[in-house]
Amino acid sequence: MTRFGLAAMAALTLAFGSAAQACTSTVKADWQAQVKEARFGLTTPETNTTARTGFGTFTDYICSKLGIPARVFNASDYNGVAQAMNAGQIDIALVGPSNYAQMWMQSKGGVMPILTNLEVDGSKGYFSVLYVKSTSPAQKLEDLKGKTIAYADVNSTSGYLFPRAFMRAQGIDPDKFFGKTIFAGGHEQGVVAVVGGQADAGVTWSSLVGEHATGYSRGIFRRLVEQKLLKMEDVRVIGKFGPIVNGPVVVRSSLPQGFRDALTKALVELPKENPAAFRALASGESPGFAAVTHADYEAIVKMRQAEDQARRNR
Repeated sequence: MTRFGLAAMAALTLAFGSAAQACTSTVKADWQAQVKEARFGLTTPETNTTARTGFGTFTDYICSKLGIPARVFNASDYNGVAQAMNAGQIDIALVGPSNYAQMWMQSKGGVMPILTNLEVDGSKGYFSVLYVKSTSPAQKLEDLKGKTIAYADVNSTSGYLFPRAFMRAQGIDPDKFFGKTIFAGGHEQGVVAVVGGQADAGVTWSSLVGEHATGYSRGIFRRLVEQKLLKMEDVRVIGKFGPIVNGPVVVRSSLPQGFRDALTKALVELPKENPAAFRALASGESPGFAAVTHADYEAIVKMRQAEDQARRNR
């Protein structure tokens, strides 16, 4: 195995079940001769027990719909999912837009998006939000000059790529504007850093739809509030960037069309037939999935290419 493949396997340190469960479905299809197992990759924090519980029935659901065993693998970070997909260790991934752009660029178009989550208002977009601790005097981005910013992950759309592109468009060089930059290691960790005083501000994702007290309908605030790890009065949103099209379900382009069609149908039916599993995938409230194509993410790919070029030029 190549070093790239080994890195991917190392990143997939946690699997929900070390082996695929036997599939007793009677579903038969021609593509089953080529696809023996549905391997899903995603990033889910250890603290997100609601999602991890919901995935317990997801593999059974996929078996019943596709007639093949399924496994859900969890990576330690965004890059782990991208590496695993490009190394052939997984076939399907639930990722953010920037993570999809990374996969698409590295695989030279070898992956494709098929679905994304809808928001409760019917839209299919979310926002990158700039937030501070509620006691902070900062009221807007300009008030953070010389302060410490906590990014979620270099491969995050809302937690790194999009806000930096927005700042550059406004004539602000994020590498010079802030006094210090830290990478928290994830969205949840970024919130912890800001509330704990290790950073003056952070960026994360939120639908910004629904009740403020619950952390809105979807996003990191919602996830942490549900787990009783955050109260919304502890943080304050002082800026938003977007909207950004929601992250896609990505599949390997080389997979048989019949498999892709069956998978798409199964996921579209998931909210009605297995609400708990769908909620785990959606990270909050969502009425269902909507179809997407690469064209929906071309702007993100261009942002990712520009960011990568800027990093090489430093």
